Amino acid sequence: MLIATVEDVFNMLEPNSDCRIIIRDQNIKKLSVGHWYEDKILDYADCDVSSFTWQNDNKIFIDIEL
Repeated sequence: MLIATVEDVFNMLEPNSDCRIIIRDQNIKKLSVGHWYEDKILDYADCDVSSFTWQNDNKIFIDIEL
């Protein structure tokens, strides 16, 4: 199993400034919503990612392990 952080996902996908990031916990509860450069998203940069999904409508859902 590959362990990645939220920052690793950003580096891999390189979201643009219009992309919305949705950070969720293991129960799919939204923890934060915003753009990759906002503090409320960057607060989770070091968290381990359990999965992520990119949608064509310029959204990335990142599920983290707490």
